[in-house]
Amino acid sequence: KHIKPNSHIIEPGSGAGIKIQMLLSALDCPKSFTPLEISPSALKHSVATIKKAFPFLEVNGMVGDFTDQENINAIMSDKPHNNLVFFPGSTIGNFETDQAITVLKNLSNLAGTNGQILIGVDLIKPINTLLDAYNDKQGITAAFNKNLLHRINSELNGQLDVEDNFYHQSIFNSDKSRIEMHLVCKKAHKADINGTQFAFDEGESIHTENSHKYSTASFESLANLAGLEIEQLWYAPNQTYCLFLLTK
Repeated sequence: KHIKPNSHIIEPGSGAGIKIQMLLSALDCPKSFTPLEISPSALKHSVATIKKAFPFLEVNGMVGDFTDQENINAIMSDKPHNNLVFFPGSTIGNFETDQAITVLKNLSNLAGTNGQILIGVDLIKPINTLLDAYNDKQGITAAFNKNLLHRINSELNGQLDVEDNFYHQSIFNSDKSRIEMHLVCKKAHKADINGTQFAFDEGESIHTENSHKYSTASFESLANLAGLEIEQLWYAPNQTYCLFLLTK
């Protein structure tokens, strides 16, 4: 009842087009869907997936970068307004405050004058819970983090000995309310990357990613800085995650 009928939905960073299917199934007569992707190949796959699942829905993809304000302004100059922008998955937490405000303003531009933004946010929770999740015993997050070094080897002609020389570490920065992911050097060594030699000291850290955690109040303050306000919100059953419906 909070989402307008006959909505045109835009999903920035649509990926494989899985999450959007849950929303489209629940909406009242969605008018059309636009996945927005920086990768043309990922966009092609997403469009095909949604067209197959919703054969009567108009689906038109757009290539674009939702973090680039000029890019968003350009692609929206002649597009319909009053849209619903779907941005789940707590991706907003990966950005520093200034960057997050820019992204929210870009989403607002995508939504249009009287549009809405449905955005997922990871909430603050006990530190041990966070650390257990980002230092999981299965090593999934560690493999994800180390993949950065493997890509340097495969795409930049790197000679990094990933497993012998680096280990994954996640810490909670309480001052900035965020998980920080690091790749820490096990021992002093040198490595060649595309013809340039780099020296690493024992204990030296490569800071690879952040994941900011918000309270309802702190995210509302962030949204307000982007000219947005909360229309409605929904908590996950364990209140570790929240969906916010934002409007201008």
